[in-house]
Amino acid sequence: MRTDSKYHYPPSGDWIAKALEDIRKETLQLAGSVIGSVQSQVTQLQAVTAIEYAEFTNSVSSFTGWRDSVSVNVTSESGRVEISFGGSLNGGSGYFCYQIEQNGSMTVTRDSVQANPARRVAVTGGASFAPSGYSHQIVDVTPGIPATNTLELYATDNNVTFFGGSLLARAAL
Repeated sequence: MRTDSKYHYPPSGDWIAKALEDIRKETLQLAGSVIGSVQSQVTQLQAVTAIEYAEFTNSVSSFTGWRDSVSVNVTSESGRVEISFGGSLNGGSGYFCYQIEQNGSMTVTRDSVQANPARRVAVTGGASFAPSGYSHQIVDVTPGIPATNTLELYATDNNVTFFGGSLLARAAL
């Protein structure tokens, strides 16, 4: 009889029962691991499909510098937020930017967005022409912490009229 393994040969009823019990335990352990992983993936996919959207359609004017407009809140477990923003203005030049705040501190500042031509939406329009501009970006944030995303408006002079703007954000994978 072989004695170098935990099972004895030739197999006896006890050996078969022990082997079946070991297989059952391993199967339950594997199933628990797979179920946990699938549940985590489902949670992430549900977060990605939760789109937060806000817009303003009333004219905003008679200011110079920064003014915030609409905000949406998103929590991303992956640490990435997908954001789309922009709008329409005329009567001068202005910027559509955004900022992201988490736990009372800025993850992304409106000034950093404005300073980066690849991130900001710069629009110039005459008195009778109201152009629009939009941008779509992926931004890194701290995972698992709610992020307040705010559409920020910047007017270069007092004659700029922002006709409307929108902000869309969701968790990204």
